[in-house]
Amino acid sequence: MTSLLQVTDLIKTFHQPGGGSLTVLDVPEFHIAKAEQVASYLVGLFELSDPSESPETKLAARRLLERALERIDAELDGQPLLQARLRQVSAEIYGKLGLPREAMQLARQAMEDLRASPDADDEIVLAALETQLLLAGQLGQAAEQERLIAQI
Repeated sequence: MTSLLQVTDLIKTFHQPGGGSLTVLDVPEFHIAKAEQVASYLVGLFELSDPSESPETKLAARRLLERALERIDAELDGQPLLQARLRQVSAEIYGKLGLPREAMQLARQAMEDLRASPDADDEIVLAALETQLLLAGQLGQAAEQERLIAQI
């Protein structure tokens, strides 16, 4: 089986048609963009289904999220940036399910993961702060909102 490093090396050595300089595809950026599309899609699914209409649907959605969170911890150890993004998406979904306390807990964990990641850029951190800020508003936590705004 070909490893990602071998594929990346192959891409780096690919020459443009007609000669000239090397073409280097940014493989990690491509995967991040695809992951963002998947995250947006998943959050959108929960918006469309409106689980607040049925307690059974809300419970099923919550169980799915709980299983997903278990997998984040078990299978993505040592990947704090990916863990952070998945926790942030899960926090957004919990918020849409009307569970802001659970959502805030996940959003805070996501921020801890971001602080542990050397790859976290300002845009990702800002998105995580925005999620926390919205959740603090839902929870009526004005002091927390002020603390978060000071970090921006």
